[in-house]
Amino acid sequence: MISFASLASCSDGNSYVLFANPRELIIIDAGIYYRKLKNSLDSLGLDPANVTHVIITHAHNDHIKGISSIYKNLSPILVVNSYLKERFLTFERLETYSFNALKVINGISFLPIQVPHDHLNSSFLITYDDKRIGFISDAGMLYKEHFDSFRDVNLLIIESNHSIKRLETCNYPEILKIRIKSEFGHLSNAQAGEAIAELYHNKLKTILFIHLSKRSNHPDILYEEVIEKLQSNFPLIDYKIAPYDSPSDIIEI
Repeated sequence: MISFASLASCSDGNSYVLFANPRELIIIDAGIYYRKLKNSLDSLGLDPANVTHVIITHAHNDHIKGISSIYKNLSPILVVNSYLKERFLTFERLETYSFNALKVINGISFLPIQVPHDHLNSSFLITYDDKRIGFISDAGMLYKEHFDSFRDVNLLIIESNHSIKRLETCNYPEILKIRIKSEFGHLSNAQAGEAIAELYHNKLKTILFIHLSKRSNHPDILYEEVIEKLQSNFPLIDYKIAPYDSPSDIIEI
């Protein structure tokens, strides 16, 4: 069995926990500070002292701003893309990963897959025994090679950043709206829904929507635009939405 939970997931800060053994916790992204990370793990019944690794998808602030405070308190092994190694050389316990090359952490295999974004960014195909997890965030677009990589997952964790309608009317500057909607921005609700329809198979049991914007999306909007339709077409899937600033339930597969 492998377990996953969101600790916080929005444009203000993103962080997640993954483990096969609760005494060996892997944090994906460090967009929250240590105190919030500790409180979130405590609320899930997990001990922050058991964090062994922090793996970073990319170096935007909402994914790395808490790394120094987390490292100071827990001294985990920091795992970053090899292209970003120079940026993190001040951390003594540093490892790297490369696109399309397996990285094994605590017996869990990560296959980093590059996705289009305005900063070098990795999604992950995560495998443990016969269980497969797709983790896709901060991607402006998904292409055939991405769908081919994530075809047979049991748990799909996918960004659903914005509603196109809500984005158009929110108070973001126009240049930011253009960036978000671009190939190197973020997946919209509609794009997430299309990706799920493309990736559906009978072993896909759970979908967790992540990285919802507080300003250009809302769980109710996501439900209306996407989940309601998916439930009609794929009723056996369990659809979940990661809270903005608090932990999700632990998902076990």
